[in-house]
Amino acid sequence: MNNITKPIRTNTIQVMFNKEDPRLSAVEIHTWLDEKIKVRESDIQTLQLVAKQYAVYIKFKSAVLYEQYLQKHSDESNFELMNGTTVSVSIGPAEQDYVAVRVMNVPPEISNEWMKNVLTNYGKIHSIENERWSSRHGFQVETGIRIVKMSMDKHIPVTLLIANYEA
Repeated sequence: MNNITKPIRTNTIQVMFNKEDPRLSAVEIHTWLDEKIKVRESDIQTLQLVAKQYAVYIKFKSAVLYEQYLQKHSDESNFELMNGTTVSVSIGPAEQDYVAVRVMNVPPEISNEWMKNVLTNYGKIHSIENERWSSRHGFQVETGIRIVKMSMDKHIPVTLLIANYEA
């Protein structure tokens, strides 16, 4: 059996959208990249929309261009939809090591922004999603579990106090 390793994306920026925000159209993404991020068509090799991940991958033609755009636009940026709604996006290298942390026992009254403020002490937060029950269970509502995608800087304790709730 051959050991096949996953190719690593090079010179590629990943733009992550929040799954709770409205789905973005290709036109909105292209317009945002052109007007806000100022990506020039001549600088990129590939623009890949991965709807399942709520992500856009921008592969630049050179490492120099990749570094220039990454330095200018890393971290979070605002994205304005055609209807005027503003959503936030996370911009960073495509090959960052993300982990999905499941946070349980926090009531829905605690906002994802509050969760983000607490978990930022352990690394960079890329997205927070409210897990939902599948259709096979009946009600397709939130389970009360948050899925936090993050790049960890330090270990998160097994239990953590979030707004006086033990998570």
